[in-house]
Amino acid sequence: MNLLGKIKLLFVFCWLLIPLILFSQTEIDDLKRQLDFASGKEKIEILDQLQEAYWDIYPEASIEYGQQALKLARKLNDKRLEASELVNIGQAYFVQEDYTKAIRNYAFGVDIAKKISDKFLMIEQYINISVSYLKLKNEARSIEYALIALDICDESDNTKGYIGAYKNLGEIYFQKKEIADAIGYYQLAVDAATKLDDQNSVAKLQKKIGVCFLASEEKNRAIDFFQQAADYFETTNDLNELVICYKALGLLFEKQDEIINSDKYDRKLLKIEKQLLEEEEIDRYLFYYEYYNILGYKDKALEHYQKYNQLLNSYFVEKSHQEMEIIQQIHEQEKQILEKDITETDSELEKIQSESQEKEQEIKALKTVQEEREEQIRLEKAKKEELRRNLRYEQEINNLKLLRKNQERNLFIISSVLFLIIMIVILNRLRFSVKVNAKLNKQNKFILKVSDELKNANSNLEKANKKLEQAKEKLEKIARTDPLTHLSNRRDILEKMNYEKDRFERNAKPFTIVISDIDNFKSINDNYGHYCGDYVLKTISKLFTTSLRKQDICARWGGEEFLLFLPETNLKGGLTISEKIRKEIANTKIKYKDVTLKISMTFGVCVYNKLVDINKCISKADKALYEGKHSGKNIVLPAKL
Repeated sequence: MNLLGKIKLLFVFCWLLIPLILFSQTEIDDLKRQLDFASGKEKIEILDQLQEAYWDIYPEASIEYGQQALKLARKLNDKRLEASELVNIGQAYFVQEDYTKAIRNYAFGVDIAKKISDKFLMIEQYINISVSYLKLKNEARSIEYALIALDICDESDNTKGYIGAYKNLGEIYFQKKEIADAIGYYQLAVDAATKLDDQNSVAKLQKKIGVCFLASEEKNRAIDFFQQAADYFETTNDLNELVICYKALGLLFEKQDEIINSDKYDRKLLKIEKQLLEEEEIDRYLFYYEYYNILGYKDKALEHYQKYNQLLNSYFVEKSHQEMEIIQQIHEQEKQILEKDITETDSELEKIQSESQEKEQEIKALKTVQEEREEQIRLEKAKKEELRRNLRYEQEINNLKLLRKNQERNLFIISSVLFLIIMIVILNRLRFSVKVNAKLNKQNKFILKVSDELKNANSNLEKANKKLEQAKEKLEKIARTDPLTHLSNRRDILEKMNYEKDRFERNAKPFTIVISDIDNFKSINDNYGHYCGDYVLKTISKLFTTSLRKQDICARWGGEEFLLFLPETNLKGGLTISEKIRKEIANTKIKYKDVTLKISMTFGVCVYNKLVDINKCISKADKALYEGKHSGKNIVLPAKL
């Protein structure tokens, strides 16, 4: 290895060493000592802790510890543990931003989770794969795996999985700048987190919804969500999240010329910044870089990142001073050997230097670092030259007869050295030509390999397009379906009623709209909890589905309200169908855990004709429903025309 190669290698070593110097070694050293005496699952746990400790400071070491833990898990034949270790290795590659390798490890984990039928682990892995594809800007694959995770959540009723899947779908559509869809999926994630009483996740999702409304210039809605998030983070004293919320609120109120509120949040922000100033300066610049990047202030983010980089580089230079002294010593040794070999051959060396430009460039690069040392070498060389001249002068006086022999000997030495140097140059050129030929052969093989991979990529692209179409169909179904009851949602039923309205104008066949509401539903939630209320909604939905005709449609209109759409049905027919359903619901006993509930519903019925439009027809049915509520509930009333 030449001198320049040694220098580069030493620089790489120093750069990898710096994070370890900056990181506190106490906990890691304790773990390494414990590792020497541990075995079995205990050793795997210690390896996992070491792997997590090295995630951010030395990803290569984190991956190595993960591989060791994976080997031990396979020796123990513990499939669940093996899948968990694959997740950890995937996380290490994710932190290293090697998302392709992260996906590969997550996929191996999915295969094991399928074999042991662990649906919770499958959901986690599919969400991780979806997030990784989003980082790779492959939005189609990201949507595909998020939908797979949702399907498994439906099978296993995994509310926590819904949070991750819906959150990632929100991230995807925000990245695609489809803000309305992003807000919808974030809101579904909020609903799932609320069911789990996970207030921290709710607050973080509210902050993301605030960012969406900020992007869509809906300032009042953005203020509402940022304030809700800030209220929670104040209770947990989460300074990092509060900085984002306070900065956003200050800017929003400033844009609306609400100076009092703007100043209020600016003061709160200054108070938090005062606390953060007590931390390390490097960490603070890195924190502000992430904060401005989230809010979309790219210039400020770049400014703080450059300051962070400058501090880190100055720290690196200080810590690597000793290593640079080692480099100087190596250079000195090689330079002394070089000076010794080329004494009394200055004129010949100039010719050789013209033929070996690469060597001369290396020496010039090193001269800029070693100016003081080279001055010392020149002084020592001058002294040696002066001493040599004195010795020669004395030898000429004392022994003129030996002059010719000395000249012949010196000529032989010079010729030998020159011959040796020329041979070294020729051999280096031959070696270089061999390396060039080898590289050309490798490049030809690589071109062939790339050609084959392009063919495979085209095939994979066709498959991906098919899967994307399937994903679009699933998304369309999700967009038209209520996630709790699996009935049509408001958007879907309105489109179908408008279509039936057009049919009415062509063939004059009437249709009826019925709006129904569960009586005293609030008392069910208050007495038995929201999960009981959800169970009642699902049961009522199934009763509607089984009681209606094939052409009839039932939709969840909102909360505990349902809308029935009865095509080609007059008012009398609508009243008859509604009365039948009312009796069936009243006679049904709903069992939830140790409680038996009797449910009743009130119905408002209105027939569509040329005298009213769709919205008025719905409004009249709704008024009939509320008249029924005031008349004692558990009744079917027609609308007043």
